[in-house]
Amino acid sequence: MVLGRDGDLAGRYVVVTAGGTREPIDPVRYIGNRSSGKMGYALATEARDRGATVVLISGPVALEAPYGVELRTVETTMQMRDAVHNAVAAADVLVMSAAVADFRAAAPAAQKLKKGRGGGGFDDGDGFSLRLERNPDILEELANTSGQQTGNGGSRRYLVRVGFAAETNDLIANARAKLAGKHLGLLVANDVSRLDSGFGTETNKVLIFHTNGTMEDLPVMPKTELAAAIWDRVVSLLHM
Repeated sequence: MVLGRDGDLAGRYVVVTAGGTREPIDPVRYIGNRSSGKMGYALATEARDRGATVVLISGPVALEAPYGVELRTVETTMQMRDAVHNAVAAADVLVMSAAVADFRAAAPAAQKLKKGRGGGGFDDGDGFSLRLERNPDILEELANTSGQQTGNGGSRRYLVRVGFAAETNDLIANARAKLAGKHLGLLVANDVSRLDSGFGTETNKVLIFHTNGTMEDLPVMPKTELAAAIWDRVVSLLHM
């Protein structure tokens, strides 16, 4: 079966990230988030159906890999960073929909941490302190390379980068700052405190921010339909 051979992404190579990352504290505990990966998997499926060659870089999720999509699984932010850097070398588009942890444990324990004083216990009776260190910002790292890759035959290849912002307050201000600060082609923002657009839901309610200052307020819709709407806008960027 040939999928999307006449679609508007035919001949394009796209990278989509999905799910959340997990940062180990010890062999049984981790720092994580509530991302289900449903939005990212919908985006990968839609790109495939439009004819793109798709690499899906996914954190741990309870979803099956879409047929015809190359799945690369990771767990930590550093693993996702390496996977993204490797995958985008020849990509036309990067859609960074994964919920990547901003921080990781500075010194994960090699053995399971035990409660209580002494004997390797981590609780001194007053609680437990965990030192965190900042993870790299993958999109920010790629900001200075966007548009600098060289394709086959020496032709210039521009990487369209799409970011996501999951917010609970000051959504518009935070989204505009992220769009500008990371020099994105497009930013999709949603309020994850809403019951119809939070993590794990089948629907999403987003605002889409463009580099020209335009903000689109999309209605609540299934994530599969939103994936199509996002790719419609990405396709227009590819032809600019």
